[in-house]
Amino acid sequence: MRAAYQAWMEEGPTSSLSRSGCPHATSVREDKQLIRASISSCESSAATLAQQWAPAAARGVSVRTVCCRVQSVGLIARRTLQRLRLTTRHRRERLKWSHAQQDWRAEWQLIVFSNEPRFCVETGDARISIRRRRGERLAKTCVQPRHWHRQRGVMAWGAIAYEGWSCLLCVQGTLRSVRYITEVLQPVVVPLIRRLGGTTFQQDNARPHAARSVQGFLARKHIPVLP
Repeated sequence: MRAAYQAWMEEGPTSSLSRSGCPHATSVREDKQLIRASISSCESSAATLAQQWAPAAARGVSVRTVCCRVQSVGLIARRTLQRLRLTTRHRRERLKWSHAQQDWRAEWQLIVFSNEPRFCVETGDARISIRRRRGERLAKTCVQPRHWHRQRGVMAWGAIAYEGWSCLLCVQGTLRSVRYITEVLQPVVVPLIRRLGGTTFQQDNARPHAARSVQGFLARKHIPVLP
């Protein structure tokens, strides 16, 4: 220890000598086979890859060895991105809407955004982990499509703007156009729009929102709506 300290005082910072370390249990060719298998089936777990890789390897490999090999090339297990299945009409309408507002800057400060997410209480999100590189989150192989299906849950409604927000409503049961007017628009949205002043109300094209009675109510209250 004293000799190392004396060398540091005389020669400056020193580094440890390189060590051989534990020898690899697999060859470079076998590592490439594992990486190709991991990329082709990105949803497979490390244990599954180890079972598939064992016959091709010279000797048995562990799950930890598989994790080290795939992580060395940047393949890290992350949760998949979930999205709804979009039809051709959905994509066309969304592109048309984005082109109409692509030059907006300060105009977004005058919009009241609303949303009503549903929280399911019966089952979990059923997410799975996949191995991907950084920047591949939106790749087709890294996205897990999902469907809406009826199950017990709680729906929450809320709105937010640049200069304020609404209270959070808990909606029990099915939200139809009549309930949407009497429980959301009349007691919450109308006072919020009048308090902020000069703002436009934005909502999606859900059936309760696109109903004629709802559109007529907003027109009678002189509330502009962003299509």
